[in-house]
Amino acid sequence: MDKERNMKFYFVYTRLSMLCLGIWPYQSWSSMLTLRSLWVIQHISILLPEGIKIYKNRKNLNSIIDGLPPFIYNVVIAIKFINGIINQHKIKSILEKIKNDWNQLSEKKEIEMLRDYSDTGKAFNTVYLSLVTVILLSYMLIPMLPAALDLVNPLNESRPTSPLYLVELYIDQDKYFYSVLTHAYITSLAGILPLFAIDSLFSSCAHHACGMIEILGGRLENIINEEASIKEIDNNEEEKNAIACVIEHRGVIKYCESINSLYSTSFFFVLSFAIVMMSVTGFVFFFSTRVQAVIKMGEEFKDSIRFAMFTFAQIFHMFCYYFLGEIVLHHEEKLKDYASNLNWYKASPKTKYIIKFMIMRALKPTTMRAIIFPLTLENFTTLMKTTMSYFTVIKSTR
Repeated sequence: MDKERNMKFYFVYTRLSMLCLGIWPYQSWSSMLTLRSLWVIQHISILLPEGIKIYKNRKNLNSIIDGLPPFIYNVVIAIKFINGIINQHKIKSILEKIKNDWNQLSEKKEIEMLRDYSDTGKAFNTVYLSLVTVILLSYMLIPMLPAALDLVNPLNESRPTSPLYLVELYIDQDKYFYSVLTHAYITSLAGILPLFAIDSLFSSCAHHACGMIEILGGRLENIINEEASIKEIDNNEEEKNAIACVIEHRGVIKYCESINSLYSTSFFFVLSFAIVMMSVTGFVFFFSTRVQAVIKMGEEFKDSIRFAMFTFAQIFHMFCYYFLGEIVLHHEEKLKDYASNLNWYKASPKTKYIIKFMIMRALKPTTMRAIIFPLTLENFTTLMKTTMSYFTVIKSTR
């Protein structure tokens, strides 16, 4: 594959979804303004009625629990969208860095190595987006269950309907049920675009970082000439390679820091809201009286499915963030091993001196963060425990 095509091929999900949102750095300003305005209008049209409904039912805990998760989800989507707009220049800078990395590679082995990591990143995005789409479409079908059951197993009267979202539109929602449902479907499909855009970009950036770190590790292993290296000319070449590795290492660090700068703040708010959502929805399905509804196939069966789907979606969503942060951290920690495994006894004194600085910096890897919280699998486990604690508090109030 030609290197010029790599950006379009590996960033196809990011590019298409960002183009639809008007936050792709390379599209025209008029296109950006039009598409952003359309998306904001449709999102406000669902977010505001949800907020009004929650406020009107503020004295009813069950109604709040039913309405809060979709509302918070749409707030999270808005945060992702706003983050993409505010940090559009950072997105462009990161994309330019990735493009330059591809263009500067000349060794076939290194190109193949980066291509392998990029392929893995695209495969990760494909699985992620496919699963998210399946969950969303399944969730969207829930309001249609009564109509489907009326066709398959009709009763003397129509089964009661339930909206996709609890909203206050100041109209008769039973009379205009399908109009309200159509609006909810449109906003759901449009609302998932920021999720696709921002998350797929993070995944692609993380895998690119891993690929560049692995390439740097390979260069470190080849600094020392195995055949003989006591000649001054060999030492000079060796030292130049060592300096080049240090410069490349600084570039990787700066790249990882730019990813943190783009995502850190939004991750903090997204993960904070996710804790609230999972505390409210995640374990209500398993431990609340709604389990009895599932067993009895009662009226609340559809709501139980919603709670279960929200739980799984949020756990999967957060796991992906922490998993990507973990693999970047793992690759950064490997740099220390690459540098330590050199044939030090064959290296010149100056080369040893240069590499020592790289090892010292590698001892403090640049982790992906949600402001102050590192995105590692260990912290993901801690987060789940925290969520369980909050759930216990919420459950005790019911």
